[in-house]
Amino acid sequence: MKKYLLLFVLFLTSSLQANDMVGRLGQTVTTLSAVDSRMTGYAGNRQAADEIERQLQGLSISEIYHHHFRVPVPKDEGFELVAGGERVQLYGMWPNLVRTPTLPPEGLSGVLIDGGKGDLAALDGVPIKDRIVVLDYDCGEQWVTFFHLGAKAVIFRSAEGTHRKEADLKFLDVPANLPRFYVSDGARVTELAAQQTTVRLSGRMTWQNAQGRTLVGIIPGTDATLKSEAVYLNAYYDAMSPVPALAPGAAQAATAAGLLELLRVFQETPPKRTVIAVFTDAHFLNLAGIRPFVPLLQVASGLRERELKEWTSEEITLIARLDDFEVRLFVGLDLLVGSDKLAAIKPVFPYRVAVPTPPILGQLLDLTVDYEDRVLGGEKILSNSLKQDLSRQGLGSVPETVPYEAAAPALAGFPTLLFTTLNDIRAQFDSPEDRIDDLTFDGLAAQVAFLQHVISGLVNDTQLKAWDV
Repeated sequence: MKKYLLLFVLFLTSSLQANDMVGRLGQTVTTLSAVDSRMTGYAGNRQAADEIERQLQGLSISEIYHHHFRVPVPKDEGFELVAGGERVQLYGMWPNLVRTPTLPPEGLSGVLIDGGKGDLAALDGVPIKDRIVVLDYDCGEQWVTFFHLGAKAVIFRSAEGTHRKEADLKFLDVPANLPRFYVSDGARVTELAAQQTTVRLSGRMTWQNAQGRTLVGIIPGTDATLKSEAVYLNAYYDAMSPVPALAPGAAQAATAAGLLELLRVFQETPPKRTVIAVFTDAHFLNLAGIRPFVPLLQVASGLRERELKEWTSEEITLIARLDDFEVRLFVGLDLLVGSDKLAAIKPVFPYRVAVPTPPILGQLLDLTVDYEDRVLGGEKILSNSLKQDLSRQGLGSVPETVPYEAAAPALAGFPTLLFTTLNDIRAQFDSPEDRIDDLTFDGLAAQVAFLQHVISGLVNDTQLKAWDV
């Protein structure tokens, strides 16, 4: 009887802890996405960095460094539609290659018509040339056809449940002057289009050299011998959409939220090795945050000459601190909310660097099996994509290859692992309406609980095998 009572108490305790984690993950994602845009260069991005730093301090991580860098971004300076004395706020769409939707100083005027989802048959007899066309956001690439037919501009109105593939069809890789805009509440614009009202559009979007910010938090190791070795943990915190000023990125906040929760295990049990958390900005701008950070790591590790670049005082300070540690392992995270399964993979894209099978694979799998047997009753949670492993097939797949932060340190010659979520097609990514509403966090919590066990096990393993890349 005592045995069963103990098992029940352990089960109840585990369930309560899981519920607490789900709540914290949801609260973090809510906070990070409660902004208009978390894209680098926008106010919400700076708020997100401040929130992450606040949470790091709340986890008793007092040693925090900043690494600032510059990256060009399209900055929406404000757009509007004017009809008589009425004004409706618009948002500029992402530039066509480099051509922003900036309008002439006098604006652009024309009759507003409703094109629905772009069905031209439904517009039989309606003039399109020199009109301003309102289209549903989920019109695919039909918007291009309206410009071919002489439309002056296109205004997308929001559509519920839009898949990320719609976002892919809103980018254009030629510098065409095709002014496109977005309206988050399309009711009034729809009414004006039904009346074929003459309206005027005005506004500007300019390229600006924005400042990004990477946060580096250091948790000192406690073992006299191992504390000079560091395990790096990396997550991005910015967001992206085809509407730069509207990129709340709830689904895109899962990785940062997951890393913050993962770090909690080191607050409860300080690590033997030093743990360095790296929260990077500008992930969605060609990995523009991790790329300038890696050279600092190279200089600190003796893999690059310090004199090859003129470093800022901020960078010199960070290099000097990182120089205190040997890079034992760099762990990249790319987490999603749509599954409770993970894959350990080689971080090769977008650079296609050759990454050998890590010598610590056996220790990683030992920790994995221990967790699966003890916590999950034998159910597998991790797909081993570091080498062919028939015993771990059938858990699912990574539906598509995307650029990974961890590819940059792997390319630079550091021992690097990547954990990413299985069976999630990133449907909400890149949506200007990617809010918390439709997200649940049980799957993310299951991933993080597993990562807490595995990563803390590697961090504290006194016999961790050497990994010379």
